[in-house]
Amino acid sequence: MSRIGRENVNGVATTRYHLLTNLEVFLRPSAGHIENALAYRRVQAALDVWIDAQGRPVRVLETFSGPSASGRTAVTTVVRFSGYGRPVSVRAPASAAVTSTKLTTPPDPLTAGPGSLLARRLFFQPPAIP
Repeated sequence: MSRIGRENVNGVATTRYHLLTNLEVFLRPSAGHIENALAYRRVQAALDVWIDAQGRPVRVLETFSGPSASGRTAVTTVVRFSGYGRPVSVRAPASAAVTSTKLTTPPDPLTAGPGSLLARRLFFQPPAIP
């Protein structure tokens, strides 16, 4: 993981970090759920995380891309965190913001199902801020 620099995200001072790896390494903390680790090595995982001064994530941008049974596939997710200490509400994106260009079928790691990206938990330990 490399430190990119300081950025202001929605009025919050943050430090941005970037990680480029593969899906097998990214999911290693939940390795017991991975059925075909070799296939996961072919999926590129890019993660950008903006951390505030208290070490809390403010924004997470993750993109996974790789080969699938239907051709090249990519999944991008943006998660914004705010209002720490307040009640939580989750707003689903407008249907126009969700697109699909190709149908993929299991056991592809970029599809829904056991061990997929959509079923996994994100394990992230932010690095110590100097």
